[in-house]
Amino acid sequence: SKLFTAVSALQYLGTDYKLKTELYLDGAIQNNILVGDIYLVGYGNPFFKTAHLDSMAQIIKGFGVKEIRGNIYADGSFFDDVTERLEYSGDKDIVQALQPITALIINNNILRVTVSAGSRAGQLVSVQTDPPSDAFSFNIKAKVHGYIREQRKKEPSRNRRSSIEHLHNLKNKFPFTDIIAGDSHSDVAQRQQSSESQDGISVKTTLQSDGSQLITVSGRLEAGKSYTYFDFIRKPDLVCAGSLKNKLEQLGINIIGSLSQKSIKSLDNKSKLRVVYEVSNNITDLIVPMIKNSDNFLAEVLFKIIGAKSGKLRDNAKETRRLIENMLENFGINSKECVFYDGSGLSRRSKVTADAIARLLEKVYSTNYGKIIDSSLAIASVDGTIRNRFIGTLAENNLHGKTGTHSNVSALAGYVLTLDGERLAYSMIFNGGDISTYKSLENDIGALLAQFFYFNRMN
Repeated sequence: SKLFTAVSALQYLGTDYKLKTELYLDGAIQNNILVGDIYLVGYGNPFFKTAHLDSMAQIIKGFGVKEIRGNIYADGSFFDDVTERLEYSGDKDIVQALQPITALIINNNILRVTVSAGSRAGQLVSVQTDPPSDAFSFNIKAKVHGYIREQRKKEPSRNRRSSIEHLHNLKNKFPFTDIIAGDSHSDVAQRQQSSESQDGISVKTTLQSDGSQLITVSGRLEAGKSYTYFDFIRKPDLVCAGSLKNKLEQLGINIIGSLSQKSIKSLDNKSKLRVVYEVSNNITDLIVPMIKNSDNFLAEVLFKIIGAKSGKLRDNAKETRRLIENMLENFGINSKECVFYDGSGLSRRSKVTADAIARLLEKVYSTNYGKIIDSSLAIASVDGTIRNRFIGTLAENNLHGKTGTHSNVSALAGYVLTLDGERLAYSMIFNGGDISTYKSLENDIGALLAQFFYFNRMN
Protein backbone atom coordinates (compact mmCIF):
# COMPACT_ATOMS: atom_id res chain seq x y z
CA SER A 1 0.00 0.00 0.00
CA LYS A 2 2.81 2.43 0.82
CA LEU A 3 4.25 1.90 -2.66
CA PHE A 4 1.00 3.07 -4.24
CA THR A 5 0.88 6.05 -1.87
CA ALA A 6 4.45 7.08 -2.67
CA VAL A 7 4.10 6.66 -6.44
CA SER A 8 0.85 8.64 -6.58
CA ALA A 9 2.45 11.43 -4.53
CA LEU A 10 5.38 11.73 -6.95
CA GLN A 11 3.05 11.42 -9.93
CA TYR A 12 0.71 14.24 -8.85
CA LEU A 13 2.92 16.45 -6.69
CA GLY A 14 6.25 16.08 -8.49
CA THR A 15 9.74 15.35 -7.20
CA ASP A 16 10.35 18.95 -6.08
CA TYR A 17 7.21 19.33 -3.96
CA LYS A 18 7.91 21.01 -0.62
CA LEU A 19 6.45 20.11 2.76
CA LYS A 20 6.14 23.33 4.75
CA THR A 21 5.38 24.83 8.13
CA GLU A 22 5.18 28.63 8.06
CA LEU A 23 5.09 31.48 10.56
CA TYR A 24 2.96 34.50 9.63
CA LEU A 25 2.61 37.88 11.27
CA ASP A 26 -0.66 39.72 10.70
CA GLY A 27 -0.10 43.22 11.96
CA ALA A 28 2.41 45.99 12.40
CA ILE A 29 5.24 46.49 14.88
CA GLN A 30 5.07 49.88 16.58
CA ASN A 31 7.31 50.95 19.48
CA ASN A 32 8.39 47.33 20.08
CA ILE A 33 4.75 46.22 20.17
CA LEU A 34 3.25 43.84 17.63
CA VAL A 35 -0.31 45.01 17.15
CA GLY A 36 -1.79 41.99 15.49
CA ASP A 37 -1.83 38.20 15.47
CA ILE A 38 0.61 35.38 14.87
CA TYR A 39 -0.26 32.38 12.71
CA LEU A 40 1.43 28.99 12.64
CA VAL A 41 0.41 27.33 9.38
CA GLY A 42 1.04 23.67 8.60
CA TYR A 43 1.04 21.89 5.27
CA GLY A 44 1.79 18.36 6.42
CA ASN A 45 5.50 18.70 7.22
CA PRO A 46 6.22 15.82 9.65
CA PHE A 47 9.76 17.08 10.30
CA PHE A 48 8.72 20.18 12.25
CA LYS A 49 10.29 20.00 15.72
CA THR A 50 10.49 21.91 18.99
CA ALA A 51 13.81 23.40 17.87
CA HIS A 52 12.07 25.12 14.95
CA LEU A 53 9.78 26.89 17.41
CA ASP A 54 12.88 28.16 19.22
CA SER A 55 14.05 29.69 15.94
CA MET A 56 10.63 31.25 15.31
CA ALA A 57 10.59 32.84 18.76
CA GLN A 58 14.09 34.25 18.18
CA ILE A 59 12.98 35.69 14.84
CA ILE A 60 10.11 37.55 16.50
CA LYS A 61 12.39 38.80 19.25
CA GLY A 62 14.87 39.89 16.59
CA PHE A 63 12.25 42.28 15.23
CA GLY A 64 12.50 44.12 18.54
CA VAL A 65 9.12 42.88 19.76
CA LYS A 66 8.62 43.13 23.52
CA GLU A 67 4.85 42.82 23.59
CA ILE A 68 2.23 41.15 21.41
CA ARG A 69 -1.26 42.62 21.46
CA GLY A 70 -2.99 39.82 19.64
CA ASN A 71 -3.63 36.13 19.54
CA ILE A 72 -1.50 33.15 18.53
CA TYR A 73 -3.41 31.05 16.03
CA ALA A 74 -2.79 27.52 14.79
CA ASP A 75 -3.82 26.90 11.19
CA GLY A 76 -4.06 23.25 10.18
CA SER A 77 -6.80 23.84 7.61
CA PHE A 78 -4.75 22.39 4.75
CA PHE A 79 -6.13 18.99 5.84
CA ASP A 80 -9.76 18.19 6.52
CA ASP A 81 -11.04 17.79 10.08
CA VAL A 82 -10.74 13.97 10.18
CA THR A 83 -7.52 13.30 12.07
CA GLU A 84 -7.93 9.61 12.97
CA ARG A 85 -6.93 6.91 10.48
CA LEU A 86 -9.64 4.67 11.94
CA GLU A 87 -12.32 7.15 10.93
CA TYR A 88 -11.35 7.90 7.34
CA SER A 89 -10.41 4.29 6.61
CA GLY A 90 -13.81 3.08 7.80
CA ASP A 91 -12.23 0.26 9.84
CA LYS A 92 -14.09 -1.24 12.76
CA ASP A 93 -10.99 -1.73 14.88
CA ILE A 94 -7.86 0.32 15.46
CA VAL A 95 -5.43 -2.36 14.13
CA GLN A 96 -2.52 -0.21 15.28
CA ALA A 97 -2.77 3.03 17.20
CA LEU A 98 -1.43 6.04 15.30
CA GLN A 99 -1.00 9.61 16.42
CA PRO A 100 -3.45 12.17 14.94
CA ILE A 101 -2.85 12.86 11.24
CA THR A 102 -2.74 16.65 11.04
CA ALA A 103 -1.40 19.35 8.74
CA LEU A 104 0.33 21.14 11.61
CA ILE A 105 2.66 18.60 13.17
CA ILE A 106 5.06 18.92 16.10
CA ASN A 107 7.59 16.22 17.12
CA ASN A 108 5.70 13.64 15.04
CA ASN A 109 2.71 14.45 17.29
CA ILE A 110 4.32 12.51 20.13
CA LEU A 111 4.34 13.86 23.67
CA ARG A 112 7.20 13.12 26.06
CA VAL A 113 6.48 13.55 29.77
CA THR A 114 9.43 13.49 32.18
CA VAL A 115 8.71 13.11 35.89
CA SER A 116 11.57 13.94 38.28
CA ALA A 117 11.82 13.43 42.03
CA GLY A 118 13.74 15.92 44.16
CA SER A 119 15.71 15.13 47.28
CA ARG A 120 13.08 15.76 49.96
CA ALA A 121 10.48 13.13 50.84
CA GLY A 122 6.86 14.30 50.75
CA GLN A 123 7.29 17.07 48.20
CA LEU A 124 5.48 16.90 44.85
CA VAL A 125 7.41 15.60 41.86
CA SER A 126 8.28 17.97 39.02
CA VAL A 127 6.84 17.36 35.54
CA GLN A 128 8.16 18.58 32.19
CA THR A 129 6.83 18.03 28.70
CA ASP A 130 8.44 18.00 25.28
CA PRO A 131 7.18 20.00 23.59
CA PRO A 132 6.48 22.47 26.41
CA SER A 133 3.15 24.14 25.72
CA ASP A 134 0.44 26.25 27.30
CA ALA A 135 -2.00 23.78 25.73
CA PHE A 136 -1.09 21.23 28.42
CA SER A 137 -2.64 21.33 31.89
CA PHE A 138 -1.46 19.38 34.91
CA ASN A 139 -2.85 17.50 37.87
CA ILE A 140 0.21 16.47 39.89
CA LYS A 141 -0.53 14.27 42.88
CA ALA A 142 2.65 12.15 42.95
CA LYS A 143 5.13 12.70 45.75
CA VAL A 144 8.77 11.95 46.46
CA HIS A 145 9.56 9.12 48.83
CA GLY A 146 12.82 7.94 50.40
CA TYR A 147 16.05 9.85 50.19
CA ILE A 148 19.12 10.06 47.95
CA ARG A 149 21.56 7.44 49.12
CA GLU A 150 25.22 8.34 49.29
CA GLN A 151 27.06 6.99 46.28
CA ARG A 152 30.13 4.96 47.23
CA LYS A 153 32.81 4.08 44.73
CA LYS A 154 33.01 0.38 44.00
CA GLU A 155 34.95 -1.73 41.58
CA PRO A 156 32.86 -2.89 38.60
CA SER A 157 31.32 -6.30 39.07
CA ARG A 158 29.97 -8.57 36.40
CA ASN A 159 27.34 -9.80 38.78
CA ARG A 160 26.02 -6.36 39.66
CA ARG A 161 23.04 -5.12 37.68
CA SER A 162 24.05 -2.22 35.46
CA SER A 163 22.57 1.25 35.83
CA ILE A 164 21.79 1.22 32.11
CA GLU A 165 19.59 -1.84 32.53
CA HIS A 166 17.79 -0.19 35.45
CA LEU A 167 17.09 2.97 33.49
CA HIS A 168 15.82 0.95 30.55
CA ASN A 169 13.30 -0.83 32.75
CA LEU A 170 12.28 2.33 34.57
CA LYS A 171 11.71 4.49 31.54
CA ASN A 172 9.87 4.21 28.24
CA LYS A 173 6.30 3.51 29.32
CA PHE A 174 3.74 3.66 26.52
CA PRO A 175 -0.08 3.56 26.48
CA PHE A 176 -0.48 1.06 23.64
CA THR A 177 -0.38 -2.71 23.32
CA ASP A 178 1.82 -4.88 21.14
CA ILE A 179 0.28 -5.89 17.84
CA ILE A 180 1.59 -7.21 14.54
CA ALA A 181 0.37 -4.65 12.05
CA GLY A 182 2.89 -3.37 9.55
CA ASP A 183 6.67 -3.42 9.76
CA SER A 184 6.99 0.00 11.41
CA HIS A 185 8.41 -0.42 14.90
CA SER A 186 7.05 2.76 16.47
CA ASP A 187 8.02 2.86 20.13
CA VAL A 188 4.83 4.66 21.03
CA ALA A 189 2.52 2.41 19.05
CA GLN A 190 4.05 -0.94 19.90
CA ARG A 191 5.20 -0.87 23.52
CA GLN A 192 2.87 -2.17 26.18
CA GLN A 193 1.94 0.21 28.93
CA SER A 194 2.86 -0.61 32.50
CA SER A 195 0.36 1.23 34.66
CA GLU A 196 2.98 1.66 37.35
CA SER A 197 6.75 1.74 37.30
CA GLN A 198 8.94 0.04 39.85
CA ASP A 199 8.52 3.17 41.96
CA GLY A 200 4.74 3.31 41.63
CA ILE A 201 4.39 6.28 39.29
CA SER A 202 1.36 6.50 36.99
CA VAL A 203 0.93 9.01 34.13
CA LYS A 204 -2.28 9.45 32.17
CA THR A 205 -3.40 12.07 29.66
CA THR A 206 -6.95 13.08 28.73
CA LEU A 207 -8.33 15.58 26.23
CA GLN A 208 -10.39 18.34 27.86
CA SER A 209 -13.45 20.06 26.39
CA ASP A 210 -11.45 23.26 25.80
CA GLY A 211 -8.90 21.37 23.66
CA SER A 212 -6.19 21.24 26.31
CA GLN A 213 -4.55 17.92 27.20
CA LEU A 214 -4.64 17.18 30.91
CA ILE A 215 -1.62 15.31 32.28
CA THR A 216 -2.31 13.51 35.54
CA VAL A 217 0.62 12.17 37.56
CA SER A 218 -0.06 10.05 40.64
CA GLY A 219 1.74 7.59 42.87
CA ARG A 220 5.23 8.11 44.23
CA LEU A 221 8.79 8.27 42.91
CA GLU A 222 11.99 7.56 44.79
CA ALA A 223 14.15 10.59 45.55
CA GLY A 224 16.60 11.43 42.78
CA LYS A 225 14.90 9.19 40.21
CA SER A 226 13.18 10.12 36.95
CA TYR A 227 10.45 8.52 34.89
CA THR A 228 9.66 9.08 31.19
CA TYR A 229 6.29 8.48 29.58
CA PHE A 230 5.22 8.86 25.95
CA ASP A 231 1.75 9.51 24.57
CA PHE A 232 0.13 11.02 21.50
CA ILE A 233 -0.45 14.76 21.26
CA ARG A 234 -4.22 14.89 20.93
CA LYS A 235 -4.51 18.45 19.59
CA PRO A 236 -1.22 19.12 17.76
CA ASP A 237 -2.45 22.45 16.36
CA LEU A 238 -3.10 23.98 19.77
CA VAL A 239 0.02 22.42 21.26
CA CYS A 240 2.12 24.02 18.50
CA ALA A 241 0.63 27.46 19.15
CA GLY A 242 0.90 26.96 22.91
CA SER A 243 4.54 25.96 22.63
CA LEU A 244 5.36 29.07 20.60
CA LYS A 245 3.59 31.20 23.23
CA ASN A 246 5.62 29.48 25.94
CA LYS A 247 8.91 30.15 24.18
CA LEU A 248 8.07 33.79 23.45
CA GLU A 249 7.28 34.40 27.11
CA GLN A 250 10.56 32.76 28.13
CA LEU A 251 12.28 35.37 25.97
CA GLY A 252 10.58 38.10 28.00
CA ILE A 253 7.88 38.94 25.46
CA ASN A 254 4.54 39.86 27.04
CA ILE A 255 1.53 38.39 25.24
CA ILE A 256 -1.91 39.95 25.59
CA GLY A 257 -4.07 37.43 23.83
CA SER A 258 -5.10 33.80 23.72
CA LEU A 259 -4.48 30.53 21.90
CA SER A 260 -6.91 29.41 19.24
CA GLN A 261 -7.36 27.82 15.83
CA LYS A 262 -7.97 29.96 12.79
CA SER A 263 -7.22 29.77 9.06
CA ILE A 264 -5.44 32.57 7.27
CA LYS A 265 -7.85 31.87 4.41
CA SER A 266 -10.64 33.34 6.55
CA LEU A 267 -8.97 36.77 6.74
CA ASP A 268 -10.83 39.51 4.87
CA ASN A 269 -7.80 41.79 4.73
CA LYS A 270 -4.45 40.10 4.07
CA SER A 271 -2.49 43.28 3.38
CA LYS A 272 -0.51 43.03 6.63
CA LEU A 273 -0.05 39.24 6.46
CA ARG A 274 3.54 38.17 5.79
CA VAL A 275 5.66 35.05 6.13
CA VAL A 276 8.61 35.64 8.44
CA TYR A 277 9.90 32.07 8.83
CA GLU A 278 9.50 28.81 6.93
CA VAL A 279 10.55 25.22 7.60
CA SER A 280 10.67 23.32 4.33
CA ASN A 281 11.49 19.72 3.41
CA ASN A 282 11.46 18.00 0.06
CA ILE A 283 8.85 15.30 -0.50
CA THR A 284 11.64 12.74 -0.89
CA ASP A 285 12.66 13.43 2.72
CA LEU A 286 9.33 11.84 3.65
CA ILE A 287 9.12 9.10 1.03
CA VAL A 288 12.51 7.51 1.65
CA PRO A 289 12.04 6.75 5.39
CA MET A 290 8.36 5.98 4.82
CA ILE A 291 9.17 3.12 2.44
CA LYS A 292 12.56 2.01 3.73
CA ASN A 293 11.36 1.80 7.35
CA SER A 294 7.68 1.20 6.55
CA ASP A 295 6.61 4.17 8.67
CA ASN A 296 2.81 4.14 9.04
CA PHE A 297 2.49 7.69 10.37
CA LEU A 298 4.45 9.17 7.45
CA ALA A 299 2.36 7.14 5.02
CA GLU A 300 -0.89 8.52 6.40
CA VAL A 301 0.42 12.09 6.34
CA LEU A 302 1.41 11.69 2.69
CA PHE A 303 -1.94 10.05 1.89
CA LYS A 304 -3.75 13.14 3.19
CA ILE A 305 -1.38 15.56 1.45
CA ILE A 306 -2.20 14.05 -1.96
CA GLY A 307 -5.92 14.65 -1.52
CA ALA A 308 -5.52 18.01 0.18
CA LYS A 309 -3.29 19.45 -2.56
CA SER A 310 -5.94 18.87 -5.23
CA GLY A 311 -8.17 21.37 -3.42
CA LYS A 312 -11.30 19.77 -4.88
CA LEU A 313 -12.73 17.98 -1.87
CA ARG A 314 -12.77 18.50 1.87
CA ASP A 315 -12.58 14.71 2.18
CA ASN A 316 -8.83 14.22 1.67
CA ALA A 317 -8.91 10.42 1.79
CA LYS A 318 -11.72 10.15 -0.76
CA GLU A 319 -9.88 12.44 -3.18
CA THR A 320 -6.61 10.51 -2.75
CA ARG A 321 -8.36 7.22 -3.52
CA ARG A 322 -9.79 8.75 -6.71
CA LEU A 323 -6.39 10.01 -7.80
CA ILE A 324 -4.72 6.63 -7.18
CA GLU A 325 -7.41 4.88 -9.24
CA ASN A 326 -6.87 7.35 -12.10
CA MET A 327 -3.11 6.83 -11.95
CA LEU A 328 -3.48 3.06 -12.17
CA GLU A 329 -5.80 3.37 -15.16
CA ASN A 330 -3.26 5.62 -16.88
CA PHE A 331 -0.58 3.02 -16.19
CA GLY A 332 -2.78 0.34 -17.75
CA ILE A 333 -3.27 -1.42 -14.41
CA ASN A 334 -6.73 -2.75 -13.52
CA SER A 335 -7.73 -0.44 -10.66
CA LYS A 336 -10.80 -2.57 -9.87
CA GLU A 337 -8.45 -5.20 -8.44
CA CYS A 338 -7.08 -2.66 -5.96
CA VAL A 339 -8.89 -0.93 -3.10
CA PHE A 340 -7.21 1.60 -0.81
CA TYR A 341 -8.78 2.75 2.45
CA ASP A 342 -5.66 4.37 3.88
CA GLY A 343 -2.09 5.20 2.95
CA SER A 344 -0.21 2.78 5.16
CA GLY A 345 -1.99 -0.50 4.48
CA LEU A 346 -3.02 -0.94 8.10
CA SER A 347 -6.62 -1.29 6.98
CA ARG A 348 -7.52 -4.94 6.48
CA ARG A 349 -10.10 -3.84 3.92
CA SER A 350 -7.40 -2.59 1.55
CA LYS A 351 -6.68 -4.97 -1.31
CA VAL A 352 -3.96 -5.22 -3.94
CA THR A 353 -2.76 -8.00 -6.23
CA ALA A 354 0.77 -9.23 -6.79
CA ASP A 355 0.28 -8.56 -10.50
CA ALA A 356 -0.72 -4.92 -9.89
CA ILE A 357 2.34 -4.34 -7.70
CA ALA A 358 4.73 -5.89 -10.23
CA ARG A 359 3.21 -3.85 -13.05
CA LEU A 360 3.42 -0.68 -10.96
CA LEU A 361 7.12 -1.29 -10.29
CA GLU A 362 7.72 -1.95 -13.99
CA LYS A 363 5.94 1.25 -15.08
CA VAL A 364 7.50 3.39 -12.39
CA TYR A 365 11.10 2.47 -13.19
CA SER A 366 10.96 4.27 -16.56
CA THR A 367 9.55 7.51 -15.08
CA ASN A 368 11.56 10.50 -13.94
CA TYR A 369 10.99 9.46 -10.33
CA GLY A 370 11.72 5.75 -10.79
CA LYS A 371 15.15 5.97 -9.19
CA ILE A 372 13.67 7.76 -6.18
CA ILE A 373 11.32 4.83 -5.57
CA ASP A 374 14.12 2.31 -6.10
CA SER A 375 16.49 4.14 -3.73
CA SER A 376 13.79 4.33 -1.05
CA LEU A 377 13.36 0.55 -0.96
CA ALA A 378 15.09 -1.35 1.82
CA ILE A 379 18.33 -3.08 0.75
CA ALA A 380 18.74 -6.74 1.62
CA SER A 381 21.13 -7.30 4.57
CA VAL A 382 21.89 -3.55 4.66
CA ASP A 383 19.05 -1.35 5.94
CA GLY A 384 15.37 -0.84 6.47
CA THR A 385 12.93 -3.64 7.14
CA ILE A 386 15.09 -6.30 5.41
CA ARG A 387 18.42 -5.39 6.99
CA ASN A 388 18.54 -8.79 8.74
CA ARG A 389 17.38 -10.86 5.79
CA PHE A 390 19.09 -12.51 2.79
CA ILE A 391 22.46 -12.55 4.57
CA GLY A 392 25.00 -14.79 2.81
CA THR A 393 22.98 -15.09 -0.41
CA LEU A 394 23.37 -13.46 -3.82
CA ALA A 395 20.43 -11.24 -2.87
CA GLU A 396 22.58 -9.59 -0.18
CA ASN A 397 23.17 -5.90 -1.01
CA ASN A 398 21.38 -6.59 -4.29
CA LEU A 399 17.68 -7.15 -3.73
CA HIS A 400 15.66 -4.00 -2.98
CA GLY A 401 12.28 -4.52 -1.34
CA LYS A 402 9.21 -3.17 0.40
CA THR A 403 7.74 -5.41 3.06
CA GLY A 404 4.13 -5.66 4.16
CA THR A 405 2.98 -7.43 7.30
CA HIS A 406 -0.17 -8.20 9.26
CA SER A 407 -0.64 -10.92 11.85
CA ASN A 408 -1.44 -13.46 9.10
CA VAL A 409 -0.21 -11.69 5.98
CA SER A 410 3.27 -11.16 4.58
CA ALA A 411 4.34 -9.48 1.36
CA LEU A 412 7.54 -8.44 -0.36
CA ALA A 413 7.99 -6.51 -3.60
CA GLY A 414 10.75 -4.60 -5.35
CA TYR A 415 13.68 -5.08 -7.71
CA VAL A 416 16.54 -7.55 -7.93
CA LEU A 417 19.45 -8.06 -10.35
CA THR A 418 20.03 -11.53 -11.81
CA LEU A 419 23.47 -13.00 -12.49
CA ASP A 420 23.03 -11.74 -16.06
CA GLY A 421 22.69 -8.19 -14.75
CA GLU A 422 19.02 -8.08 -15.73
CA ARG A 423 16.72 -6.11 -13.44
CA LEU A 424 13.56 -7.92 -12.39
CA ALA A 425 10.48 -6.45 -10.75
CA TYR A 426 9.01 -9.00 -8.35
CA SER A 427 6.02 -9.21 -6.04
CA MET A 428 4.91 -11.81 -3.48
CA ILE A 429 1.85 -11.83 -1.22
CA PHE A 430 1.04 -14.61 1.25
CA ASN A 431 -2.25 -14.75 3.15
CA GLY A 432 -3.80 -16.75 5.95
CA GLY A 433 -1.03 -18.50 7.83
CA ASP A 434 2.17 -18.14 9.80
CA ILE A 435 4.12 -15.04 8.72
CA SER A 436 7.47 -16.52 9.78
CA THR A 437 6.92 -19.32 7.26
CA TYR A 438 5.94 -16.79 4.61
CA LYS A 439 9.01 -14.63 5.23
CA SER A 440 11.22 -17.72 4.98
CA LEU A 441 9.65 -18.47 1.59
CA GLU A 442 10.19 -14.87 0.51
CA ASN A 443 13.85 -15.19 1.46
CA ASP A 444 14.22 -18.39 -0.58
CA ILE A 445 12.47 -16.95 -3.63
CA GLY A 446 14.44 -13.69 -3.46
CA ALA A 447 17.70 -15.64 -3.31
CA LEU A 448 16.63 -17.76 -6.29
CA LEU A 449 15.82 -14.66 -8.34
CA ALA A 450 19.24 -13.18 -7.54
CA GLN A 451 21.06 -16.32 -8.73
CA PHE A 452 18.97 -16.75 -11.88
CA PHE A 453 20.69 -16.69 -15.29
CA TYR A 454 19.83 -17.67 -18.84
CA PHE A 455 21.73 -20.91 -19.39
CA ASN A 456 21.92 -20.44 -23.16
CA ARG A 457 23.76 -17.15 -22.68
CA MET A 458 26.59 -19.05 -21.02
CA ASN A 459 27.25 -21.02 -24.22
